[in-house]
Amino acid sequence: MLKTKKELAAEKLKQKGSRAVSILFVLLLSLSVTSLMVLYIDRLPSNIIEGGIASQDIRADQNYEIIDAVATEKLRQEAERKALPVYDFEKDMIKDRIEKIDGSFSKARKELLGLFNEDSEEEKLTEDQEAQLKQNFLLNLGIALNDENYQIIRKDNFSEAVEKALSAILTPVQKRPVILDKADLVLRKDLGVVLRILNENLDVEIKESAIKDFNHILSLDDAKAYYKDQNMVSIQKKLNMEFVSQDIIKKCLKLFPSMLKVNVTANNPESDLRVSRAKDNVQSIIYKLQKGQIVIRDGDRYEKRHITILDGIRKSRLQTNIILKFVGIFLLVLSVLLVVYSFAFKNLRTFKTTRKDLNFLGLMLILFLAILRLGSFVGSSLQDTVPFEMSVNTFYYAIPIAAGTMLVRFILKPVVALIFGIVLSFFAGLFLEQNFDMTVYYFLSSIMAAYLIDGVEKRSSVLRRGLYLGLVMICKIL
Repeated sequence: MLKTKKELAAEKLKQKGSRAVSILFVLLLSLSVTSLMVLYIDRLPSNIIEGGIASQDIRADQNYEIIDAVATEKLRQEAERKALPVYDFEKDMIKDRIEKIDGSFSKARKELLGLFNEDSEEEKLTEDQEAQLKQNFLLNLGIALNDENYQIIRKDNFSEAVEKALSAILTPVQKRPVILDKADLVLRKDLGVVLRILNENLDVEIKESAIKDFNHILSLDDAKAYYKDQNMVSIQKKLNMEFVSQDIIKKCLKLFPSMLKVNVTANNPESDLRVSRAKDNVQSIIYKLQKGQIVIRDGDRYEKRHITILDGIRKSRLQTNIILKFVGIFLLVLSVLLVVYSFAFKNLRTFKTTRKDLNFLGLMLILFLAILRLGSFVGSSLQDTVPFEMSVNTFYYAIPIAAGTMLVRFILKPVVALIFGIVLSFFAGLFLEQNFDMTVYYFLSSIMAAYLIDGVEKRSSVLRRGLYLGLVMICKIL
């Protein structure tokens, strides 16, 4: 019989109502699942002081990695303090000094000889010639001498005796490390400094050593006064200059302070680089908390660590927009439910479900996610009571998520149980802070549960198969 217009309209209205109910069902199911995974009712205490008493148990509502910025900064400051400053010692500078002294005296003598007028009975230079001679000598010497010291050398016509005596007097002092001022070194006497010995050959590896004893290092003032308290005889004997006249030695001792050069200098760029490396090598102090882990128990005293962790949790919550997080998880849950159901309905012939079946599946999904949430809470509580160290993940293995798939398979078809196991395992891993190792474990245990329950009709057999499943999964874990 042909349906009347009234009957057709009623049928269309019924289909629309059924579609609206289905949409409402999916939305409510997604909302319930999202609430179980996201919402966490907890209030952190305010005005916490070190030494105060906790009035409640406080647990982490999610996984946290909280950096103790204060303690980390103290470690970095300590690393900076212990980073030794670097000083460069130009050990071969004495060679350069002797070469310049020898070269400047030798060239001055040759220049002086060339300027003398062989036809003149009086060996005297003009003012311009004297000025040019002085300029060339100081340029070759590499040191700015005052007029008094220059005249000492000039009166002897740049004699070779003065040249050799000056080099001999300069050598034992200039071979030693000479620094402008030892005040900075004295401040580092507890930790020391790094002294690098530089070579003329750049291909040779630079040797360095950490030193705390600075007695062998001379300040520039100490170096200038090196011969001050020594008599002439001891100086001659010490430098093997017994056959050199004391007059020449006196002249050279007067010239000696102006000939000295600093050969130890602070290498600030290298020091800064090492300080930077030392600070970068300090690892941040991080408190890692797992979801549900106890932060402090009721009645315990607050320590610095507790205050740092609670401040970190509070800052993390302020940075996280709970509304956006809820909406994001809700859309993900909704997408997973729709995509998985649509795929199974269109491509799996044996996937046939009624409205009652879907209601049952939704109820089971909510029930076992609630069991998972309760189990994670109990697991974190038990973690603090066991007498040995144990990860909270260990307790997650004991949560009977596979029992949900087993019950679904006991009532519905295998393919429906498979799809349910996939969805439940995915949401379980998502709830456990994206712990997809647990997702794989729950999925495999669900498949095993569906396989073991296949063909079972008695309720007593379901319990036996459940115990058998537990033993099998324990063996897999071990």
